[in-house]
Amino acid sequence: MHIDTTKVITEKKVFPILKESTDRIQFFNCSFKIAVDFYHLLEHAEIEGIERIEPAGVPEAFSTLAEPSLFISNIRFKKKIDFFNCEFAGRVSFHNVIFEKEFTFFDNHFHEDVSLSSVQFLGITQFRSIKANKAFSILNCHIDMPAIGFRTGHFDEGLMLYNTKIKGELDLGNTVCIGTLLIRECDIPGKLNLSSCELENLQLIGNDRTQELMQVKELLLNDTTITGQLQIERVKIDLTFGAHFTKFKGAVFVNRSHFCGKNYWISCVFEKTLSINRTIFVQHLSLSDSKFEQAVRLNRSDYRKAEVYFNESIFNSDLSIGGNLSGHKIDHFQGLLCFQGALFSINSIVRIFRLNTKETPLGEIQFTNALVKGLIDIEEVYLNKVSFERTIVSGNIQVNTSLLPAIKDSNSARLLKHEARKINNHVAAQHYYRMEMAIYSRSLKWYSGDRFLLFLNQASNNYGLSWTRGVGFTMISGFVFYAFFSLAKTNYSLNFLISEKFAAGFINFFWLPTGFGELVTILNPSHITGGACGALSFILGKIAIAYGIYQTIAAFRKHLQ
Repeated sequence: MHIDTTKVITEKKVFPILKESTDRIQFFNCSFKIAVDFYHLLEHAEIEGIERIEPAGVPEAFSTLAEPSLFISNIRFKKKIDFFNCEFAGRVSFHNVIFEKEFTFFDNHFHEDVSLSSVQFLGITQFRSIKANKAFSILNCHIDMPAIGFRTGHFDEGLMLYNTKIKGELDLGNTVCIGTLLIRECDIPGKLNLSSCELENLQLIGNDRTQELMQVKELLLNDTTITGQLQIERVKIDLTFGAHFTKFKGAVFVNRSHFCGKNYWISCVFEKTLSINRTIFVQHLSLSDSKFEQAVRLNRSDYRKAEVYFNESIFNSDLSIGGNLSGHKIDHFQGLLCFQGALFSINSIVRIFRLNTKETPLGEIQFTNALVKGLIDIEEVYLNKVSFERTIVSGNIQVNTSLLPAIKDSNSARLLKHEARKINNHVAAQHYYRMEMAIYSRSLKWYSGDRFLLFLNQASNNYGLSWTRGVGFTMISGFVFYAFFSLAKTNYSLNFLISEKFAAGFINFFWLPTGFGELVTILNPSHITGGACGALSFILGKIAIAYGIYQTIAAFRKHLQ
């Protein structure tokens, strides 16, 4: 039966309407002012397709209400029922109701609270373009539909779904919700769509009592504005989390959750804190092309195998990743942290602490093409690779030597060398200089003169770091060349090794002011001891000793700067 009227529907009129309806009850452009419970209305009358069922719990008594309301409890509807463009002046409550066939709420206006509790929707169910002036709640319900839609709704005092079983997707796209949109303990085996919404607060929460995670297959927040807080706690998202061009004007808290698929927070604006705590990311976490006005904290979370991207993002405050210096650390980080093209403002401080251990370096960090105006502080981080290629730093980067084995390019080593010198950390600067020269040397051709000079620099004092190597290089090179000279002097006989004069001759040879007296005598200046080979060994030995002494002194300088 189709009821198309602008007249008021009261308890006196509703019974004939229900009795005359055939396979479908349809209210169109109606205004409900009823102060009776349908359960009591059907107590002494039978209506085909509408049955009373055993009460669940203790139903409220509405028969004596002074204010108008619509209360339906302990009823089974075997007919289709629709409410189109209706107005409800008082409270609306459905409790322990079974809708076996289609149920539709379109373009309805509710002036008071709406409560749907212990309701089973077994047929096609649609809620769309709802206007609710007060709280709207769905509790302990069962929706047996592949998709349920609340699109284009407007809720002035919040919307709550609690402990409701949803068979498929939940579509809340284009919804305006003032107050809190709360979805708690509701497993959603399909997509949860919250795109193009205007929300004050959004809470997605699992079970605090049992610690059980709320299961959601896919979550979308594209083009949504959240003026208050976003809280995601004890939620497991099996596939994609998408938030493109989303504005978070309040704080964002993600806690004790599990993201199994790829996560995209792309081109978003975070005006307050973003905190991700005790959360697992299995695959991909992208916060690229986003703007962070306040602190970002990714501490005490497990993203050991994930790829985490902040490409072309802007940081105007602090960023904290990893463990902390007070004790907590993250072991076995095998993933990627990428800041390609990111901008760190003068007010930003980036702290990356305690990733992996010295015995198990894993993972990779990239700061390529970044602009650093603030401070980047990296401590006790052990990686397979780190890169600062083409990064411009007007601020400062403080990195301890834990990153040394991870540096694979000379540009990164050179940048970190200059950053260490900015804070007068000359010892660390020498370590990065050594790494810079070693990498540069490997990039040269084997026959290059520069590569030979760099080899000598490494062999003589390890690029200025080791005075003990300088002493050893001086002694060994002097001994080797003097041994070749002695071998040539004795017509290539090894008997010089047991000669008493060899040790005295080596000491005299080692003392540079003695000059070339042993090679050329004054009495016979035309005779060169040992011939051409002997002369070459003698002269090269003197040069090696002088070079070794110079390199030893140069290595001492790192302790004097």
